[in-house]
Amino acid sequence: MNRIHDWLQPGGFGIVTLKLPEYRFATVAVAALALLSEAYSVIGARQLFHNRSEITAAVRF
Repeated sequence: MNRIHDWLQPGGFGIVTLKLPEYRFATVAVAALALLSEAYSVIGARQLFHNRSEITAAVRF
């Protein structure tokens, strides 16, 4: 996702789904959101109660 940052229109919004491993998901989620925040402004991230193996994040370019 960070590789395509330059191709996106500034000021736009995006939704990203992060697939997490079954183990150490909290550590991986924090690391993944930190990587996203290097190129984007992370507006928020949620983990749905019925699917604990994914996090959906909203970002601004």
